[in-house]
Amino acid sequence: MNEVVEQIGDKRVVQVVTDNGSNYKAAELKLMGMRKNLYWTPCAAHYIDLMLKDIANDPSIKPLIQKSQELTCFIYNHGWALSIMRTETQNGELVRPAITRFATNFFALDSILTHQADLKWMTNTRGWAENYMKLNRKDREKTNVVVGLIDSQTYWRDIAGVTAIFGPLVKVLRMVDSDDKAEMGHIYEAMDRAKFMIKKNVGKGYKKWWQMIDKRWNNQLHQDIHAADKLFLESQVPIC
Repeated sequence: MNEVVEQIGDKRVVQVVTDNGSNYKAAELKLMGMRKNLYWTPCAAHYIDLMLKDIANDPSIKPLIQKSQELTCFIYNHGWALSIMRTETQNGELVRPAITRFATNFFALDSILTHQADLKWMTNTRGWAENYMKLNRKDREKTNVVVGLIDSQTYWRDIAGVTAIFGPLVKVLRMVDSDDKAEMGHIYEAMDRAKFMIKKNVGKGYKKWWQMIDKRWNNQLHQDIHAADKLFLESQVPIC
C-alpha cells in the first residue's frame, strides 16, 4: 500500500478505505504512522451492519427475531401453508434479499408487519382448517404456536417497535451502499437524522440505542477527515 501511495504521490492521497480485517487495520495504522497526512477508514457499510447486529442481539429484541424466524420457517417449510400465504398476500414474500446479513432481520420483520392482516386472515381460511385436520399431533402443536403468534397483539406491537429502531439505520445503510452520495459528510448528516428519528420513534428509551450506535460510530467512523468533509459540504450551501 505504501508503494501505491508513493507512485500516486504523497500529497495526492488523503484517505485509504479497506476491509475491516485485523490485518488491514494493522497495516493501515502503520501506514498512517509513516504518512502523517493520510487517513485510514474502514468500510462504513460493515460498521453500520455491526450496529444492526448489536441491536438484533439485545435481550429485548433477539427473542422477537427468533420467533419471527420460526414463523417464516414454518410457512416456507410447509407447502400448503406457503400456498395459502401467497394467495392471501397476492404472491407476496416474507423473505427478501437485503444489503447485508443483519439488514435481513429488518426486511423480514417489516415484511411480516406489512402482511399482518393477510397472515391473520390466512389462519382463518378453509384451506388452513382442512390442512390442519390432516396433521399429526406434533405438527398440530407447531401450527398452534404459529397461530398463537399471529393472533398475539403483543407480537405485532413489538415488531412495530423494533422496525422503528432498525428502519432509520437501514436507510443510512442503503445510502452508504449507493453510488449517488458517497461523501462521508452526507453520511454524517444521515446518521444524525437516523438517531433523531429513533429518538422520535422510541421515546424515553432512545438513549440505550444511541449508545449502541455511538459505540461503533465513535470507535471507527467518527474521524477528523469526515468532520472536515461535513464542514466543507455545509459551506457550499447558501445561507438565506
